Amino acid sequence: MTVVALINQKGGCSKSTSSVHLADWLKRLKKSVFFVDADAQESSSPWIKALGNIPCDIIRDPDDVLDRIPEIEADYDYIVVDSPGAISEVIRAILLVSDLALVPSKPSELDLKSTAKTIGLIRRAQKVSKKELKARAFVAIAKTNTNLAKEAVELLETANVKILNSVIHDRTIIADAPGQGKTVWDIPSKRVNPRKLKIGKKENPSPAVIAAVEYNNLFAEALKVLS
Repeated sequence: MTVVALINQKGGCSKSTSSVHLADWLKRLKKSVFFVDADAQESSSPWIKALGNIPCDIIRDPDDVLDRIPEIEADYDYIVVDSPGAISEVIRAILLVSDLALVPSKPSELDLKSTAKTIGLIRRAQKVSKKELKARAFVAIAKTNTNLAKEAVELLETANVKILNSVIHDRTIIADAPGQGKTVWDIPSKRVNPRKLKIGKKENPSPAVIAAVEYNNLFAEALKVLS
């Protein structure tokens, strides 16, 4: 009975992509999962429905968020919430019912500033929430073979933002996944347990396998925050 929300006031930061992959990751680990699409763009709910095995609903009214999510929470191991891409009363309501807020950020100056402001919003919610709301930022859509992700982590740490070590790199396979109605775990194999995906020194893994391993590392690290 854990509510995990993907939060950022700036769009295009991989919020919806991360939330769908988190829900699918949990489902593959035999957890009961419910997905809430609270974003006005409603880009994640069709994707979730295409996966075919995760119940979901669109909840965009702040009062509905406060009333319905606690009701749904009692029947599932996890609720994953894809939040709006702008500061609103809906985001504030989501934070009040969440146990963990994950803040994806692209490694650019504008995105990092937005992430810092989002963390400020979370900190204010922590003061009034009845739950012990925890939060972590992470770097997503990072270019490979560059120092941008490392520099982004250092900047966020300087701003006293708690950040996960795991990084999601920019890969075409991730961008293509919504159009295929799949996640990266569907692409290497139809029957992949995410925790069994590993990359050895002698292997030449596909981009889908590398992406799947990165998501596995990210989500496993994120859930340790709750333990």
